[in-house]
Amino acid sequence: MSIVKCPVCGLSFDNKKVKNLHLGNRYYHLSCCTDELVYTEKILALVREKWGVVSRPKIIEQIRKFKKEYLYTERQIYDDLYYFFEIKKSDTGAYKNTIGIVPFIHSEAQRYYLTLKIQEDKKENVTQMLKENNSEIETVYFHKQPSKKRLQFQIEIEEEG
Repeated sequence: MSIVKCPVCGLSFDNKKVKNLHLGNRYYHLSCCTDELVYTEKILALVREKWGVVSRPKIIEQIRKFKKEYLYTERQIYDDLYYFFEIKKSDTGAYKNTIGIVPFIHSEAQRYYLTLKIQEDKKENVTQMLKENNSEIETVYFHKQPSKKRLQFQIEIEEEG
């Protein structure tokens, strides 16, 4: 029996008996968790993974600034950081203990995720169309035909005479 306290509502509960979400070193009731909270914790975990110890208040203040100034959501900020550090494999040394790169890469990262979403939607549409037509999906294999070798002939013309 391990009693923990939810930081949002302040109520104590047994984390073995009550369904909860474990973020960082805290336990939250599922009803107390919001997307905002979850993505803030994901941002902190991603930054901690890259640099080790980070200033939690500084990162949270930057998140608030981006929300107020640029109208970004926590999910967008997380997606931007994930894109920059994990997908592009950019250098993390220059941005130690800060997420100030977000406004500079935001449009590029969001364009990347939008492209992925469009591709996913296309795949779903094709699958849906096939199901609607009641046709079975078959795997068709195409084999490359061997290339034809061109034979070169020398034509000798005999002169009559």
